[in-house]
Amino acid sequence: MKKITLLLFLVITFSCKKENDPFFMYGLLNSEFDNSSQILKIQIEESLLNDKLINDESAKKYHSLTTEYINYLDKTYSELISSSNIQKDENYDIEFSKKEYINELFFTENEYSKKGNEFISKMNNYRIGILELINDENLTKRVNLTLNTNNIQDHEGKKIKYLNYIYEDKPLISVLTYMKSKEKSILEFESDFLKNRKLNE
Repeated sequence: MKKITLLLFLVITFSCKKENDPFFMYGLLNSEFDNSSQILKIQIEESLLNDKLINDESAKKYHSLTTEYINYLDKTYSELISSSNIQKDENYDIEFSKKEYINELFFTENEYSKKGNEFISKMNNYRIGILELINDENLTKRVNLTLNTNNIQDHEGKKIKYLNYIYEDKPLISVLTYMKSKEKSILEFESDFLKNRKLNE
């Protein structure tokens, strides 16, 4: 957690200093999340092969739900990348800073788009599905905090819909990084769930 906090601080600091590559630190942060996620996936696969869990139906169901949801997040991430000119234009700074890719995918005028509603539905269904399997109070709180899609109250006390608050008018790079962070958290939850299952078997 301290390492991630430090990296977030460096994103702010170095993006201001590195004029020729303002998204350099976002790239490092994305790599950090990717590497951590890959390690977690390996740990999870090893845990599922443990003698105590290999026939555990709850562990299998949790893993199935997580795999399906992460595949959906990865697909959405790919949709955002493919809708931009990142692969076609060497001027990455301009593409990464654009907001229209996010707005066009998730919103239609003042409402959620079909994709926006789907995105919220997928997150809600995943959260509800894994909470039915979790018995640990601390993990339950963490899941609810991270995968909550309720309206968010801003500093003026106004309640704003989840996607509008988190994604609307945000630069492409910040949303991509946020999604990578969310994927890592989801894998951490599964890893902790499996650890708890092994302890309680």
